[in-house]
Amino acid sequence: MASMGELKCPVCKAALPSDGPECPTCGLPKELWPTSPEAGGQAGSLSEELLADLMKGLADLEAPMPGPTPSASAPPKGELPAASAEPDTRAPSPPRAPAVHSGMKEVEPVVVGPQKDGDGMALTAVLDDVQGMVQLGRRAGFDLGAYSPEVTRAIGLMRSQQSEQARTSLLSLRKRIYDDLGRHFAGRVEEIEVKLARFRTFLRTDQADVHLKTAREAFAAGDLGKGQVELRRLEGESSRLESDLGTLGQTLEQVDLLTSEVERMGGDTTQALLYQGKALEAARRGDRGKAEGLLSTASALLLDALAPLMGRELVRLTERIKGQRSQGRDIRASVALVRLITVDLKTRNYSRAVSTLTRLREEIAQPSGAATS
Repeated sequence: MASMGELKCPVCKAALPSDGPECPTCGLPKELWPTSPEAGGQAGSLSEELLADLMKGLADLEAPMPGPTPSASAPPKGELPAASAEPDTRAPSPPRAPAVHSGMKEVEPVVVGPQKDGDGMALTAVLDDVQGMVQLGRRAGFDLGAYSPEVTRAIGLMRSQQSEQARTSLLSLRKRIYDDLGRHFAGRVEEIEVKLARFRTFLRTDQADVHLKTAREAFAAGDLGKGQVELRRLEGESSRLESDLGTLGQTLEQVDLLTSEVERMGGDTTQALLYQGKALEAARRGDRGKAEGLLSTASALLLDALAPLMGRELVRLTERIKGQRSQGRDIRASVALVRLITVDLKTRNYSRAVSTLTRLREEIAQPSGAATS
């Protein structure tokens, strides 16, 4: 059996002593030390076999399909295809806020109340309502440009005295824009509430909590205007708190996002969660420096766990992309994203790889209507 002196720390790779409560270099507690020399030196590596599988899958994806090829030329390797000339009128839902770890509860979904009935409104009032919601979305930073052609067409119908067609079009727009704004506002509030849950361990969030409560109440009542005002105030207070935390806030966010990703792919986050717990204990005692150091170590552990997990996930996703291609779908965007992730894995840029992996999952999940004819 190997002596303790032959073991290496899975975080900093330094030699571990035969005794002592923690790694003398990075402070990794003894209960998290590896039990064999092999366990201490393999974290974070992407095996040659797994890398070969990835490259083979990528080559298979980029190989031409038998039969007629799409009329559009493929983009250079590593680049995304140009956007289609046809506007995408689908209004995507914003990403939902990730769960907070370290014993914190997930945030409650934000409820957006029903829109007031517009059937009894005058035609000009319906138009004003639609245009008002578009302006509201713009002030909040949301892109509602996909609705502009429909608004223009409805105004044209009004001018040509086709009142019934204009009303039908505007009422449909009114409902869809309201629902779209509601999803965007809800997602943004939940995202900020996750941040506040992190901040509360280190800072007082009283003023932000007031704006959060008022925003939730306004959206629940269907008052998007008041909700947007409170959301803007909430964003300002959240930014101030984030500035006060400095790099600690960024580390907190990274650790939570990485923990979610590792767990999603079936990885073991036990060691990282122990570090997060110790960090929060240190923060409650007022030792912010130690808390930040412990969180940085948790982040390092999670990043090291990601490489093999992401490699296997990418192999699985390439098989799905092959299936989509066999059904006639244009997969160039997916292939470009796979290539970007592969490069990031080889260079150990795991944070960027996680972000691109999310984009790849979204691309693969797009409706089959995106398939080539």
